[in-house]
Amino acid sequence: MSDLTSQELRKVLATAVGQDPNAPEVDQLMHALDRTKLFRYHNDEDVQLLSTVGKVLAAIVEDPTLTQRAMSVYLGCSEQLVDKKVKLLVDSGLITKTKVNRRNVYEVNRKSVLKHSDIQHLRQVMQILADMEKVSIKGKTYSPKDLEVADPPKVVKREAF
Repeated sequence: MSDLTSQELRKVLATAVGQDPNAPEVDQLMHALDRTKLFRYHNDEDVQLLSTVGKVLAAIVEDPTLTQRAMSVYLGCSEQLVDKKVKLLVDSGLITKTKVNRRNVYEVNRKSVLKHSDIQHLRQVMQILADMEKVSIKGKTYSPKDLEVADPPKVVKREAF
């Protein structure tokens, strides 16, 4: 299933439920598949901003009980690649892997992750992006939502006498 794009899956689901591909019911199904890690809802981007190891770490943060097979389906890559990246994360001290019964359970080393230079840089970038959303007028900062007018005044055109 990971070979399908989001748009292709959306069309298949729409046909199955007899709805338009943009219908809310289809969107709910797409989100349900994403939550259960059966299909990555947002994987159609032309440019990938995270490395595979970053994506594996994000998947583990989202659900530490994921199997490597589930991660590979969710991320759209091979189990071997996920295994290599998990080992890299364990070796670097960013996560720990514990066997519970016959399953691996991962624990994120929060302090190490937050101190990592990439995460610190990402925080700075996110703050810059957030600041770009704000507008300053006479020393007071507003978000674009603060500046929206609920009922904009109607312009009445008057004719000259």
